[in-house]
Amino acid sequence: MKKLKLVLSVMLMAFLINTGFSQTADEVIDNYAKAIGGADKLIAVNSAIYTGKFNGMGQEFPIVMTVKREGMARIDINFQGKEMIRAFDGKSGWVVNPFSPNKDAEKMLPEETKSMQQMSSIEGELINYKKKGSKVELMGKEDYEGSEVYKIKLTDKDGDLTYYFIDGTSYLILKETNKRKIGEKEINSETVYGNYKKTDDLTFPMSIEMKETGSNEGQKIDIEKIELNATVADSVFVMPVVTK
Repeated sequence: MKKLKLVLSVMLMAFLINTGFSQTADEVIDNYAKAIGGADKLIAVNSAIYTGKFNGMGQEFPIVMTVKREGMARIDINFQGKEMIRAFDGKSGWVVNPFSPNKDAEKMLPEETKSMQQMSSIEGELINYKKKGSKVELMGKEDYEGSEVYKIKLTDKDGDLTYYFIDGTSYLILKETNKRKIGEKEINSETVYGNYKKTDDLTFPMSIEMKETGSNEGQKIDIEKIELNATVADSVFVMPVVTK
């Protein structure tokens, strides 16, 4: 009888650990939203301008990233006087590549457009994921460079996968990995976030490192300044008319 009571006690303790003390994906996302200042505050932001430095190819260049609701985004990088522009106007993407034979604005490829469209979401893909047509799943906990993190799998409406690694203490995103199919090729990439700081009571990563999984080379963006709710005209995101 004593042995039976001991077994029942162990089973009850295991049940309590697995049910009472575990978190769901939605609870982890809610804690993440609180950690960065609150979902409502972030959703209330109408525009954001991120100014900083882009590090790539062994050099550093000025970068400005501008985002505006609903669904508009633009990246300007100045390569020693040559301006590269990538933009999304809410419906389609376009690019100006100063290193291309064609110096005029051109329509962006569909797979490139998607990344710009995702960038246009000021609050990111996790907050209000259901309204974006995505599904999430908590994959459990892992160790990430000495930190215990929650691993959340997000499947978007196109079936593309993103895994988020959220710190178990601060609830800030430390890393995300993406799996995208471009043509017949599957591309795996990762983005590492760090140096979180507050701007107007909202917390943003000021360091963003990006690279293709398995590659030693990548790019890094160091954000120096963030302006929220600045006046930004919609025309900034519209593709220039090409006149020949």
